[in-house]
Order: sequence, then structure tokens, then C-alpha cells
Amino acid sequence: RIADMAPVPFPPAPRSTYRPAGGPVNDDALPLLVGGATITADTEVPELDASGVLFAFGDHVSGFACWVDQGRLRAALSIAGDVVEVAAPSPFRPGPVVAGIALTPGDGGGGCRLELVTGAGREVVASTPHEHTLPISFQHGGASLTIGYDRGFPVSPSYDVHAAWPGPILEVVVDTPAGTVPHREDLVDGALTAD
Repeated sequence: RIADMAPVPFPPAPRSTYRPAGGPVNDDALPLLVGGATITADTEVPELDASGVLFAFGDHVSGFACWVDQGRLRAALSIAGDVVEVAAPSPFRPGPVVAGIALTPGDGGGGCRLELVTGAGREVVASTPHEHTLPISFQHGGASLTIGYDRGFPVSPSYDVHAAWPGPILEVVVDTPAGTVPHREDLVDGALTAD
């Protein structure tokens, strides 16, 4: 129940940075994603047809993943087992890149959007809607953010959970709007659709 939720004693900052050497990041160490978030990896594309997981969180029940397939940025978002996917229109060229996803809440009518973003300005290069609102918690009992690989069940069957990203990842940045409080209706809808 929303009224009985216990806040984390030392919550993460709205903009939090994670590095791959630390291992999986428990969701308690991530900012709340229910109000929306931009999650990007600062990495290097080693070759034209590079493939592998940039980052992943959760699994096919509820979670998101961002990966590169034959040079093209792709992502999947699962909420309550309903999965949507999006792919960039063109492949990356080898070299440094900032790439990831934006989880954008709906405009009051419910739902949300999964967007692919690239570059320092987080330019949206592809987008798709999702019928569910962003959940308060993607999975009961917690989930972990993995950087440069995935483990367990994939968010989508479109990528290989064992395909590690072949390039270096300097960091993954999670940006959430400071002080954003979702509408009560969105919180209730999110709670009802969480696993």
C-alpha cells in the first residue's frame, strides 16, 4: 500500500552515476523511476557491427534493457509482462558515444513512452508507446541494474542475455526529474500492474 511505503533512509540523488566495476546495482541504490528517467551509457563502439548489452534491469516480467545489435541501438521495456521494443534507424559508427533510453510518463492519460537517446544532448532517435504507466517498483523483492551485460531471464527474446558489450563503458548515468511526484492515479495504476 502506498501509505505504508517506507522511504530509503539515504535515497540516491536524482542524477546518479554508476560504474561497471561495482557489479550489479540493487534497485534501492537507484533513484525512483516512476516519474520518468533518462539512462545513458558513456561508451565506445569498437567496430561497425558491434553487438552486446549496454545495460539491463529486471527481466521479461518487468524491466528494461538497452543493447546494440549489429551496430544498431535497440531497447525493450516490459511492464507487467507486456513488452515493447524500439530500434534506432541507423547503426553507430566506431568511436565514443553516449547512448541509452528515456522512460517518459504519459501526459495524464496513462501509459508511458520508451525512447532511444544518443549524444550529449540526449537526442531522441526513436520512440514507442507503452500502454502501462511506469511502475513504482519494477519487481517486488527488487531487481538489479547490470552494466555491460545481462543475467538471468532477458527483458525480451530479441537479445542474447549472455552477449556482453565488447567496448569499454566508462559509466551509466541515471537522470530523474528532481522533486517530480507522479499523480495519485498513476501511482495506483503502477501499483496494480507491478508483478
